[in-house]
Amino acid sequence: MHDPLEVLLRTQLGGGTDGMCVALYVQDSIVDPENTVVAWISDFYDNRDLLPWFQAIKQSGVSFVPVGSVSSSGYFSVDGWFRAELKAMGTPVLSGSLKTVIRELRAVLPA
Repeated sequence: MHDPLEVLLRTQLGGGTDGMCVALYVQDSIVDPENTVVAWISDFYDNRDLLPWFQAIKQSGVSFVPVGSVSSSGYFSVDGWFRAELKAMGTPVLSGSLKTVIRELRAVLPA
């Protein structure tokens, strides 16, 4: 894709997603881990069974970017357990104001 950040910002996000179902779909879509970025946008109040999957895709060479849910007002909420576990993996959750998240995403996504 030409501009991955633009795709992320134009995507209509909702709630109540079954993360394990999405993980299986994403897993089947990864054909070249070294050239794949998975930006997981969530409040991470989800199934903790996702953590081993996050670890596995990161170890496979995928650039895994966890992004905390951010509203247009800049409010965000991220499960503290997942925040700590992802930070320990070396993949801290990007969160904060929308401008901060955009700046941080620009730094990690391919141009």
